[in-house]
Amino acid sequence: MYLYVKLETLKANTLQIRKLKKYFEAKNSFKTSDVALFYRKTEHNLPLTTINWRIYSLVQKGILERLGRGVFRIGKNREFVPEITLQQKSLYKKILSLFPFSNICVWNTRIINEFSLHQSNINFTFVEVEKESLQSVFSN
Repeated sequence: MYLYVKLETLKANTLQIRKLKKYFEAKNSFKTSDVALFYRKTEHNLPLTTINWRIYSLVQKGILERLGRGVFRIGKNREFVPEITLQQKSLYKKILSLFPFSNICVWNTRIINEFSLHQSNINFTFVEVEKESLQSVFSN
């Protein structure tokens, strides 16, 4: 584990993410050549293949967003907000009215489809409760 953390820190230092964001924050878009100039300021003889791999890694992490071929901008973090159906709301309210002091979570497997390559057409609704109230909720 320590070696993994050390490697991740080394990668982050190599990518210079904070400096990169600050350098390009005012620009709406920039090209691969601009990124190459940024990295070659500190590493003079850096080959283009290494720069391309760094760009690829930054795009995969969401730090850069690809606008077109060789054109990028600083990525925007997207917040995940699951869709809550009326069925889930009513089920939650019903359980909460019967067990007001219990922690409850109602969710549907449909929300996983956004992150899945293979979409499921069968959806399940899960009700999660605390261990102490499990038997009572299940019985009702």
